[in-house]
Amino acid sequence: WSPAVGRLSVPHAAKQIVCRLPDGVAQATSKWLDKYEEREVEALWRAVRKCYPSEEAAIQAVRQNANVVCPLFATPSLIQQTYRILTDVLGKEAAAEVLMLNPSVLTCGDQLRDVSEDEIMRVARARRALDSISSE
Repeated sequence: WSPAVGRLSVPHAAKQIVCRLPDGVAQATSKWLDKYEEREVEALWRAVRKCYPSEEAAIQAVRQNANVVCPLFATPSLIQQTYRILTDVLGKEAAAEVLMLNPSVLTCGDQLRDVSEDEIMRVARARRALDSISSE
């Protein structure tokens, strides 16, 4: 991973934040990025990036749901734990599909152990459908 280093102007903030996040991630998190330690968000990004087959796929996941890299909702260890559980329960291929449909699943953790494969897939598909509805 080679970080894109740049300046991101955060609306309503008196300071500019220098971040080592890809531009797409910095843009997706711009509403709240200034409220957290940069290193925390970067650590979450690195953990999320490891769960996806490419940087672009991981960036798309963050665009879909920026909360996966928000310290309020996740930690790197939670993301790693959830990814291991997903791959154990579903296998790598189905886990990859779930992660593309519903990136927020990475914030679930150990509670996924008690959920059936069918239910994980059903919720992922429902979440993707809900995410596709415009909020405007």
